Amino acid sequence: MATSTYKVKSGNTEDLPSVATNDYGELLFAKDDKILYITDSSGTLVELMKESIPYFPEDNMILHYTYDDIRGSVVMDEMSTYNGNLINYYFGAGKHGNSIKYDVNSNIQITNTLALTTDATLSSWFNFERDDFSTYLYYNNKFHISLDLVTGIISVTYNSNTIAGTVDLGCVVDTWYNITFTMSGADVKVYLDGVLTDTITIGETFDLSGITGTIIGCPIINGFVEYKQDTTRIFDAVISDEYIALLATEL
Repeated sequence: MATSTYKVKSGNTEDLPSVATNDYGELLFAKDDKILYITDSSGTLVELMKESIPYFPEDNMILHYTYDDIRGSVVMDEMSTYNGNLINYYFGAGKHGNSIKYDVNSNIQITNTLALTTDATLSSWFNFERDDFSTYLYYNNKFHISLDLVTGIISVTYNSNTIAGTVDLGCVVDTWYNITFTMSGADVKVYLDGVLTDTITIGETFDLSGITGTIIGCPIINGFVEYKQDTTRIFDAVISDEYIALLATEL
């Protein structure tokens, strides 16, 4: 990723990777999980609202799996709330460190009730090793989100009502993709690598309270499953397009 050198408040210089452009044409730069500096469209360094702001809106993040902290058969939640039970799991090389690799019998099961109400954002990195299957990416008692790798279409099931998207995500094998979903009102928005790709409208407003039995990964819908997953985050709010773009350029 291209870098530019900018003076920091201390007078030192650092190479900071350009990670996103906001709605005003300003370039955001990140270092050490913080947005530290911002430039205007001409590249002139200007101050942000404060010296640094969170790289991600952690106040709204309720689950964060890096898959680098596995204890026995438990994946540890960086937020210390939703440790997941690994079923028939495998390790693989991840986007960042380790990843979990799924086959037809693998999944992550969360026993605690997710603290969601009306809105949510679900984001993770995926690497598909086959393109001839359909699988659930997220599954619980309220909603299911699935991906058909043959057609590239995302489908959402809510209260037994299944609506398919209309856009082929175009995922190819052996490539890491950040896929992020926001859920609000009656809409699920699908972002591929930080870009809004599809909007799936369900015929009723989401009620996400009382979610139990959450499964990340399989069970499969059909076919043979082989894919890896890395760095999963769940937020109890719809995070901004700017932050979603940052998730997709995570270093």
